[in-house]
Amino acid sequence: MAARSYLKEKEHERALISAWLQRPEAARAENDVLKFYGELVSAHSPLLDFKCSGDKYEALRSILRHHIKREQCR
Repeated sequence: MAARSYLKEKEHERALISAWLQRPEAARAENDVLKFYGELVSAHSPLLDFKCSGDKYEALRSILRHHIKREQCR
């Protein structure tokens, strides 16, 4: 049963990452994660139907961490 739950969690993470990567590259920076989260909340997206022990926004940031475009320091 635990293996099924793990696989379902990974599928869900892949779906979130896929939705994130469909955004224009210029809209995938650190500051855009909150906007993306707000869009998902406003749309009552099933992509946010996952269990987490803390804040869903922070969980989303963690899931997307390797796919967020870093801002260049000037």
